[in-house]
Amino acid sequence: MKYFMKTVCLRLSAAVVIAVVQFCLIHARGDETNQVLVQPEQVVEMALKHNIKLKTLNREEKAAEALAEQARAQRLPLFSVDAKSSHYTGLNSFEIAPIFSIPEIANRYNAGIMVSQPLYTGGRLRSMRQSAELTRQSVSADQKVATSESILDSAIAYWNWSKAYYQLDALKAAVARMEAHTKDMLNLKNAGMATENDLLSTEVLLEQTRQKYEDALRRLDLTIAWIEFLTGEQIGKNWLPAKPAVSTNIPVLSEQELIAAALKMRDERSAQILRVRAMDEKIKATESEYYPQVSLVARYEQARPNMLNFPPRDKWQDDAFAGVVVSWNVFDWGLRKAKVREAVARRDQAHLALEQLDDKIFYEARAARIRLLEAINRLEVSKRILERANKNLSVVNDLWKNGLARHSDVLDAHSQLTDAQYGIISDSADIEIARIQVEFAIGALSVEKVKALR
Repeated sequence: MKYFMKTVCLRLSAAVVIAVVQFCLIHARGDETNQVLVQPEQVVEMALKHNIKLKTLNREEKAAEALAEQARAQRLPLFSVDAKSSHYTGLNSFEIAPIFSIPEIANRYNAGIMVSQPLYTGGRLRSMRQSAELTRQSVSADQKVATSESILDSAIAYWNWSKAYYQLDALKAAVARMEAHTKDMLNLKNAGMATENDLLSTEVLLEQTRQKYEDALRRLDLTIAWIEFLTGEQIGKNWLPAKPAVSTNIPVLSEQELIAAALKMRDERSAQILRVRAMDEKIKATESEYYPQVSLVARYEQARPNMLNFPPRDKWQDDAFAGVVVSWNVFDWGLRKAKVREAVARRDQAHLALEQLDDKIFYEARAARIRLLEAINRLEVSKRILERANKNLSVVNDLWKNGLARHSDVLDAHSQLTDAQYGIISDSADIEIARIQVEFAIGALSVEKVKALR
């Protein structure tokens, strides 16, 4: 009776575990009959729509466009209108001769319009205009950089989701396989054909496989949480990712070709070169302060009294003038020189940032290629391992049943098959990630490219 109760308890325990696993699967992955296949470009598009950095750079581009318009406007004539009304007290009329006097005029009014046109600024306006336009172009390039980075992050998140999702499938199959083997071992022990140690070692491996399954379930939750952060959307319980292709037939550029393409096509580099050029123009604009500034000025005015007429009269009178205004800051205690030194230092800083960026691009291109080659090699090996693991489990099972192998060999074969199934999914997803990284490294990553790589 005691033996019978022990057997019943073991079977109930296995049944409870299976029920718990099925419950987790249903709630973690949704209804199997109503699943929706989500493609990588869909996640990428959601991430681009939600990306705050892109929205910020869009506002930055509008600000840069406004600065460029300001610089262009400074080349054009400036029209200004002014008007003034004033009342004076304590004034006295002044008589110069019996027939000639300066009257007391307490209320005074004047209004005028003036036009000024810069004629020569030492190149300041041209340099300011060029700097503003180059800055606008660099911000536009920054937008492309942010777009590529968002595509990279969301595409990697998608394939990590795919990896975690389908690794869960592999571990689910491994759990089922180990549960069946544990049941067989229990029956063999009851029949006196297996030892207690054989059953215990089988149960240990079963629990270890279940633990791997639980760990994979948590990793799946983490990948989904990251995608929801990037996209601002909640992943549906019935959504599932595409399965990574188990293929190693992938063309790989040579290291020289990859680096050359990266240095030519990376938008980060284009943006930094534009910033360096903008700094050069700012230096020219600052140096222009060493030269005289020449402007054409014209003004028409109505005043009561008009103080240009003598003696002034309490009536409206007009006047007009046109002339050339020349200003030249001869001495400013080193202010202009300090401004030029600051602009040169900023330009040199931008040059150093460009050199650092070139080193970064060089490394990223090499590293992306190495990761892709490594992933391809690992997948090739994993495919061979999976094929041999399947055969090994079959052979070891037969040998064990015929008394020609130890039961530990069977457990090792089960473990090896689980690892092989797990690994091939991981390596396949890593290839997809590595391909995305290569496209990013050479500056060719886009939503269309993500779609084409599937």
